Amino acid sequence: MIAKNKKYIFGAVVLAVLCMTSCAENGQTDGQTDVNAASDTETVQELPEEAAEPEEPEPQPVEEPEEKKEIPDAPPEEPAMYTEGFSTIKNYADYVESGSAIKGESIWVEGYVDSYDEERHSLILINDDGEWAVSVGESGTDSYYELVKEAVGKHVRVFGKYTGYSSELAMPTMAFIPAEYQLEPYRLETVDNSFRLTQLDYAFEKPEFDTERTYGRLTYMEPSSWEPTCTEDTLFYYIFDGIPAIMMGHFEKVKDTGFDELGSEAILMDLAESYVNEGDSIIRKQSFKFHGYPALCFETSWKRDDLPMPMSMFCYMFIVDDEYYFYGSQEPYLVGESVKRILPELLSDVKVEDVSAEKTEEKKAEDKKTEEKKTEDKKAEETKPEAAKTEEKKPTVPTKAEILGKVFTQSITADFVGKENNETFSDSTDLPDTLFTADLLAGYDESTGKVTLHDNSNGMIMTMNLTFSYDGSGNVVYSGPLAIDATEYMASGTVSGHMK
Repeated sequence: MIAKNKKYIFGAVVLAVLCMTSCAENGQTDGQTDVNAASDTETVQELPEEAAEPEEPEPQPVEEPEEKKEIPDAPPEEPAMYTEGFSTIKNYADYVESGSAIKGESIWVEGYVDSYDEERHSLILINDDGEWAVSVGESGTDSYYELVKEAVGKHVRVFGKYTGYSSELAMPTMAFIPAEYQLEPYRLETVDNSFRLTQLDYAFEKPEFDTERTYGRLTYMEPSSWEPTCTEDTLFYYIFDGIPAIMMGHFEKVKDTGFDELGSEAILMDLAESYVNEGDSIIRKQSFKFHGYPALCFETSWKRDDLPMPMSMFCYMFIVDDEYYFYGSQEPYLVGESVKRILPELLSDVKVEDVSAEKTEEKKAEDKKTEEKKTEDKKAEETKPEAAKTEEKKPTVPTKAEILGKVFTQSITADFVGKENNETFSDSTDLPDTLFTADLLAGYDESTGKVTLHDNSNGMIMTMNLTFSYDGSGNVVYSGPLAIDATEYMASGTVSGHMK
């Protein structure tokens, strides 16, 4: 129905681009000389010949210790990806002056970005151990440095290299834009994975949208500097010179017998799942409306044997009438902030071609064919011998339409085995009623009445292989085996239910 391997099209192109990749410049900061304040000199007053009581010395001010900066609470954390090869900071003292840490070590530092030193191109990061100066590089684009400023006030993780101790700043330093950026997943990211700066952000300059493009039914403005290449069904934007990343657009007709039945949202969810293979990581899967049309923001990361590094994809998927559109970008390891912001800007002023008149004519033609088919079927039924009518079998498998949107009961009977003590027991219980929605029935086979359902929630993975049929009274029912894998036990048994 719809092309399902866009990330592999991406991969082939990225592999070619890798051959001409250039390295970015190292973003370390230079140290400066310490400036020490001169100490005050003391004076002694001579006493007169007739000794007098010495005057009480004036109290000297006592230096108050510098108060430790208060760190705001961090938002809920999401797991970090691609952490292998980075050392966490176990002893802050190893990285201060005369410490044992070695320059060039790949490290992982977490903390709160307190400020940005624009002159030194450094973010000042604080945590419970102390402070760090995080170099952001000295040759980035204007667009990149605007993004750097947004990091202030955020709780971040920085994956970079230890670059030594700065006596001027009195703190250790690190950089996440080293020259060999392609070899490791160097980056700065918030602990909830909502904001990320990468090497591509460092090289990305926000373009001017000055050229009109019509693609499918969409018309929008694009940068003339991107020089797109258009194939039969895909539009490639080569927006980075010498960096293994690419943007693309794709559209095609949605031709599926279940389209009207499933609806656009369910089709988009199915498409997103089709892009994911075993071992891939889904970072974002968020529904939204694109100019009133159902859309999905989808982000994933994966590894392939024919590429020297993991890749990631960030895209918008949406359906306009009966056309499917895909706009996305791919880059090494994880997607940076620039791509996430350039996509909505690319499509912000899009105009959708009005095809209402065309659709009306198509609908009339379809309705005419439907009426003609009904008339033919009716004539065939009327002329069929009575014996043949009697011998015809009644349907034994419900159609998807008979199940879709209906509420069913659920009852299970299962044998349980404890994971720690191998204790066994059996149980039968009624579960809450379930509504069979389009996503649950996406894989329903109308020829067999079978569908496989998976549920992964609350630390429990449940798999059910259901078969729908009719009971003696003609009611829709289902039954089938189930398997449960939970934290403390495993179970196998059967599940059954009927339409309410």
